[in-house]
Amino acid sequence: MADTKIASDGLPALVIKQHSLEKLFYFQRYIYQFTTALKSKFEERNYIDLFSGTGLCLVRETNEEANGSALLALTTVAPFSNYYFIDLYQEHLTSLESRANAVASAQFLRKLFFQGDCNKKVYDVLKHINKKYSVNLAILDGFGIECHWSTIESLSSCQRMDLIILFPQGMNINRNLKFWVESESNSLDLFFGANGWRKIYEQEHGRANQCIRPFLDLYQSNLRKLGYGGENQVREQLIRSQGGQKLYYLIFASRNPLGEKFWKQATDKTLGGQRKLKGF
Repeated sequence: MADTKIASDGLPALVIKQHSLEKLFYFQRYIYQFTTALKSKFEERNYIDLFSGTGLCLVRETNEEANGSALLALTTVAPFSNYYFIDLYQEHLTSLESRANAVASAQFLRKLFFQGDCNKKVYDVLKHINKKYSVNLAILDGFGIECHWSTIESLSSCQRMDLIILFPQGMNINRNLKFWVESESNSLDLFFGANGWRKIYEQEHGRANQCIRPFLDLYQSNLRKLGYGGENQVREQLIRSQGGQKLYYLIFASRNPLGEKFWKQATDKTLGGQRKLKGF
């Protein structure tokens, strides 16, 4: 189970590192752009969180409390019409449900909770969604490569499904790459949906750091095969540690040019308020 600690409200909260605040900052800004622009255009607006956690986070370095993705979505100015929360652990969902019920503005919002493996529970979520007429945002913020490619394919069966996916190159893939190479069938095959990554590994002579860019390109190419538009509608945002180490990427995918616009607006400045240079 993920590391938890009792927060000020007496419930468990996920313990995160300080660099995770930047990721949450981008989540919050994208959710705001998405919901405010689409609230009057689509009656069914769905938020899907495949690793929803406890709703609240505690920063390890400072003990600061911060809303996780689920509570960020529930407390946004223009809410979604439906919320679907998945987590492997019932303790996480119990804490999240209690916190969700305490949000006054979310009292009457439709909220469904699913305990179990997201790769299985995603099918239960999709039964509730009108795939043709809804607009959807799914956040896949796992701790590693738990999310299978088949789950991405299932989510993409919705006509309008924006995705924000944590691609854990530095914090998970690089560390375990040698082990996965030696296994015939493993988690990395499920993550990519095939074993094409093995050819990249061979071409780079087993140098994990040299595999980062081609692995990202492979994953993004697979997204485009699912109909996620041109280059600008599949984008990436690097997240570094406080010391500058490359940890992981957020991969964004949308089938609509509006999604690209929202993502650019969401990531055009850093957590500290500094506006990014063009091209970064």
